[in-house]
Amino acid sequence: MVKVNPAEKKFDAKRWAAFCARWGFSFPDAFISYLKRYNDGELEPNMLPLPDNGCMVRYFYGTSDDDCADMETVYGWYQERLPKNCVPIADPDFGNLICISLAADTYGKIYFWDHETMDAEEDEMCTLSLHDLIPVAESFEDLLKQIKDSPY
Repeated sequence: MVKVNPAEKKFDAKRWAAFCARWGFSFPDAFISYLKRYNDGELEPNMLPLPDNGCMVRYFYGTSDDDCADMETVYGWYQERLPKNCVPIADPDFGNLICISLAADTYGKIYFWDHETMDAEEDEMCTLSLHDLIPVAESFEDLLKQIKDSPY
């Protein structure tokens, strides 16, 4: 079971609603419920197994005064570098992203975006589709179940 340390600030529902309205996003209920409860609190344990080792997921992006933990700020940084309807939801360190699909045919599925192999070149638009990313989980709930104790 994932333990989440308390966030510095509570989830700001109005700020979240404005972000979603601005971009036309509708996130799965399980993800919204998580944010309402934990916002951007840090995870323990935090190891997510992946085909080539794994990654440590420090926190999920929420509504934060810290730009690096704020969903809207992070989305602004990466929107042109990610496939359409792919939104970063977590920080797995080293410049990579854990993303959620908001596309109709893959709605709610979770993907890993590797900045070394999947990033667009500077000043280029992303030409990848969601199918080019590494599938991680069928849903946000499944993602939480996969997070384990870190061996480090």
